[in-house]
Amino acid sequence: MRSVWLAAASGFLALAGCEDLPASDRDAEAPPQVETARPELDNLLERTRTGSISDDAGVTERMAASAQAYMEAVAAARAGIADYPYREAHSGFEAIRAAVFQLDDWAAVIDAAGSHRLSEAQEDQRQALREELGRLQRRLLPRLRSQFVTPEGVLEELAQCEAMGPTGRIVRCIARDFRDHARMVRFHNQIRRVIYRLRFTETRYQPEIHSVRQFYQYELDVPADGEVVIWLPSGDYRDPA
Repeated sequence: MRSVWLAAASGFLALAGCEDLPASDRDAEAPPQVETARPELDNLLERTRTGSISDDAGVTERMAASAQAYMEAVAAARAGIADYPYREAHSGFEAIRAAVFQLDDWAAVIDAAGSHRLSEAQEDQRQALREELGRLQRRLLPRLRSQFVTPEGVLEELAQCEAMGPTGRIVRCIARDFRDHARMVRFHNQIRRVIYRLRFTETRYQPEIHSVRQFYQYELDVPADGEVVIWLPSGDYRDPA
């Protein structure tokens, strides 16, 4: 992510400087982690692959039981996606935050497959989950962007936010608090993990609604709506395992 301070005067838009967030801000407000890793199974599977442990009946049985438990999680995720009420309005920041972190939880199920030895049929179900999640994201994320509001209690006055641009992937927030740069940065760090997951490509923070004399702009590198990814604390992302 890069940020630029833009100042407009007499119709001229000038780039006045570049700045990134300090590490302490990048690590703040980490979302809850989904417990999907199984280190003992990873170790067992790796030792079987490398031949340091024999693939005997006991090991095979344990791996099969583990895969079956994983497939139950896959089935539960697919059922949750099928029943998800994506057409309903999400009222308030916390409802939107819960929705995008639910997408994270389902992506984590896909990512956990590396700990298991799956049959071809089981892998097909996992891939079906990935396709269904991507399809839900394409339907849900544009709606969430259009409904985006800011959290209460972060600023002295609630910021007014709206999705802008031809595809609605720019978000502009207006609040008098943004005259103070430090307050603006704190506000951005309160909402940035949700902003990333909503796949906004740009955020703009403006102190006054009728004037664009000064505003702060963040350009975000985010995946397409239908791309299933694992989000990292830094705001970067990777493909599921």
